[in-house]
Amino acid sequence: SWYSHPVRAGDTLATLFTELGLPEGTLARARRALPRNAQRLRAKGTAYLLMDRRNLVMELVIPTSKSQQVRLTRLRANEQFTAVSEPLNAHVGSRAELAAARPAASLPSAVEAKRKQEMLAQREAAAEGEDTLITSTDRPRLVVIRMGKGKSFSTAARASGLSRREVSIITSAFSGKISTKALGEGDTVRVLFNGVGSKSLINAVAIKSRQGSATLYRNSIDQRFYEENGYHPPRFDGVFRRFPLAGEIVITSHFNPHRLHPVTRHVAPHNGVDFKAKIGTPVYAPANGVVTYTGYHRAAGYYMIIKHNDSYSTVYMHLSKFDVRNGSSVRAGQVIAKTGATGRVSGPHLHYEVRVNGRSVDPIKVRLPGTGGAVARQPSKDAEMFKANVRAYKSDLYRESLTYASPRR
Repeated sequence: SWYSHPVRAGDTLATLFTELGLPEGTLARARRALPRNAQRLRAKGTAYLLMDRRNLVMELVIPTSKSQQVRLTRLRANEQFTAVSEPLNAHVGSRAELAAARPAASLPSAVEAKRKQEMLAQREAAAEGEDTLITSTDRPRLVVIRMGKGKSFSTAARASGLSRREVSIITSAFSGKISTKALGEGDTVRVLFNGVGSKSLINAVAIKSRQGSATLYRNSIDQRFYEENGYHPPRFDGVFRRFPLAGEIVITSHFNPHRLHPVTRHVAPHNGVDFKAKIGTPVYAPANGVVTYTGYHRAAGYYMIIKHNDSYSTVYMHLSKFDVRNGSSVRAGQVIAKTGATGRVSGPHLHYEVRVNGRSVDPIKVRLPGTGGAVARQPSKDAEMFKANVRAYKSDLYRESLTYASPRR
């Protein structure tokens, strides 16, 4: 996944790694590869990091001017970085992909580094007789933020244990309903999480203010926030097209569990089919659904997953551009992306997969769903699931015992 981090005046690669809690060995490798003119980072720019599942840096993007950047890349964690100069933001295919990068401050290493800083700040504050902050590891399931005189929502929320990203999520979710910037003395914000500590997700937020009152609940299906009666899942129209491309269909590689990979020359399952397609060819949603993932992988390149119902999902790899965002509802025939040649490929094409109950099947031979049956009933199931979650969240939002991470002594 891509992560972004703002660059401040005077920042160097060392200060960046220290703030994010990244290994010194990775810093040493990055320093050796980084050109001299990029050792001091460009202020007011943004650095990007591509992290693997073990939270190791696989790519590092450093802005060097208003129009240029240096990208450090490696395929394995024990390899040296290779530096490439390129146009600014050339590491992504679209502005949407750029905006989808997660804050680097949410990395586990950065959270741990921040926790240590908070502990130091608490000791200093205690010595001065000031109120201490709630540490992220001690944060309870239910956080109640009571706005004081002259305090901003961001300041009050951070003092209560919320991260900058969580503050941003709440502000964005209530946009057009209640302005968090206008919250003042006497207003309250109740934030319900799905667990204790900073790694938990926001389940519900209730705001009571002079502007009015509103409560939003997270929908586990598309990860968006809705009012109690605000979620209306899209209906499936019975159409599930065989191919995600228009015009002449040319298959360059079939579904094959024992295929010899054309690049690595190793036997590896080919869990989909490859369609011949020039870079920039429109990709169409074969059926109604919800985009559950958009991201980058060094082998799959830019790829996307769409969930169509309880059983069926589709996967699209080696894309050059996303035309929809993660969490977007799409309809059959809608343009969702453009083909490309990103990732580990021998040439431009679209890799397409169909999965049934999480298992890859041959997209050419699988029996696709039609009208009626489980597919037609899916929207009502989604709505029932959301309502059941809302009932549980409403109860927990005002359960004061949840405001403590552990029993009171």
